[in-house]
Amino acid sequence: MLSILLIAFSLAMDVFVVSAAAPAGGGASRFYVFRAALFFGVFQWAMAIFGYLLGEACSGYIESVDHFVAFFLLAFVGAKMIRGAFDKGGGAGVGGVKALLALSIATSLDALAVGASFQMIDRAIWLPAVVFGVVSFAVSIAGFWFGGVIGALFKKRAQIIGGVVLIAIGAQILVEHLRAA
Repeated sequence: MLSILLIAFSLAMDVFVVSAAAPAGGGASRFYVFRAALFFGVFQWAMAIFGYLLGEACSGYIESVDHFVAFFLLAFVGAKMIRGAFDKGGGAGVGGVKALLALSIATSLDALAVGASFQMIDRAIWLPAVVFGVVSFAVSIAGFWFGGVIGALFKKRAQIIGGVVLIAIGAQILVEHLRAA
């Protein structure tokens, strides 16, 4: 169980950063935080199971493109946040369901690969997937709290920094995978 928790927290680290960056424009409503945390948790859970079901046959293909998908999704949402900081309203975070969907996919691609690896070593995925989802949900809420504190202190600059951080995370994922190849 300890190894499952360690994997869950490492999978949730990008969820924490994305959650902390999202409300940086001045906080997010409780509904938005709950909805976003639910998206992140459900996607971590579902992608781990999906990866398990895809198994060994498709894992090489998934690993060969996941870094490109993550980069483009994070860069898109990060650019949207930066642009939002300059809009008249300067709305908080990334807002809509489409952005949450993109962020959820981008942050759960590693869970897809982990699910495939569980299949390869012939380990059950059902309990670990639930743990991955619950931990991601909780870590996301913690990230929103942290981001809300930072956002309240730095206002629009924090939203710009949050957008840059998302783009940087995407770039880091891309560079690490390309360097490893």
